[in-house]
Amino acid sequence: MDAIWDEYMEALKEYYEVVGVKRYVLPEKPKWMFDIGNTFFERTFIGRRAPLIAGGPSMFSSGDREEFMEIAKRIALANAKALEERAKGVLEEVEGLIDDAWNYEGKAQGESMQFYFFAILQPMVNGTYIDLLIGNLPAFFMELRLLLESLAYCYMAKFLPKDYPLDEIFQRAPSTSKVLKEFGEISGLRDEPIKLWAKLSDDWCHALKITGKGVKGVVPRAIEHFERHLMPPLPSIPLSYDIFWEETSYLIDEARKRTSEFRQILKSVIT
Repeated sequence: MDAIWDEYMEALKEYYEVVGVKRYVLPEKPKWMFDIGNTFFERTFIGRRAPLIAGGPSMFSSGDREEFMEIAKRIALANAKALEERAKGVLEEVEGLIDDAWNYEGKAQGESMQFYFFAILQPMVNGTYIDLLIGNLPAFFMELRLLLESLAYCYMAKFLPKDYPLDEIFQRAPSTSKVLKEFGEISGLRDEPIKLWAKLSDDWCHALKITGKGVKGVVPRAIEHFERHLMPPLPSIPLSYDIFWEETSYLIDEARKRTSEFRQILKSVIT
C-alpha cells in the first residue's frame, strides 16, 4: 500500500511544479489511510478494494452482489433523508429537472429537439438522480455536462436543411465549444451555456487543464480536497453523506447551482 501513497506524492509534486509552487511541505501519510482493518475502511468499502489493488481475486463473490446492492439501497435512503434535512435545495433542483424532462416534452419543436427529450434527457435525468443519492457526484457532473452539450447540438440541428440526416448531427458538427457559443448567440442566452459548460468541463471532465484562472481538473481538485480535509475525495461509492458531510457539502451545493443553471437554459429554449 505504500506504493499507492508514493504515487500520490509524485502527483502532488508534479502539481506544485505546474502551478509554480517552489516551497512546500508534503503531508505525512495518515495512519488510517491504508489500514484495511480500520473501521473507516469497513464502513466505506475501501477495504474491500484491497484485493484488487494487491492483484488478488475479485472483490465480488456469489453473495457479494446482493450485499453490495443492499448497502447501496440503505445508503441511498439515508442520503435522501440527509439531503432533505441539510440541503433540500439540491433535491428540489434535481427532482425539478426530472419534472421538466416530462413537462416540456410536448413543447419540443422539430425532430432534433424531440429526439433530445425522448432519447437523451428523459433517460439520463433519472441517472443523475440516482448518482446524487448514492454519492456518485463526479458522475453526476459529467452527466449534467453531457445533457448540456446534447441540448446545444440538438437545438442547433433545427437550423440545418430538412433533408440533413439526423444521425449525422454529431458526426459533422464543429467543435463542442463552438457549438455552445453559437447556441448561446442564436438562443439569446449569450454566454450562459458556454460558461456552464466550462465549469463542468474544467472541474470534472479534464484530468489536468491550464486555464486563464490557473490549473483546473480532476487531479488538482483531488489534491485541493486532500489538503483541506487530509483525506482522499469521495472515498467510496456508495458514499454516506452522514459520515462525510463536511467533505461533500460544498460539492452538493455546487450540484444544486449547476442543475439550477441548466434548468434555466432548458426552460429558455423550450418555453
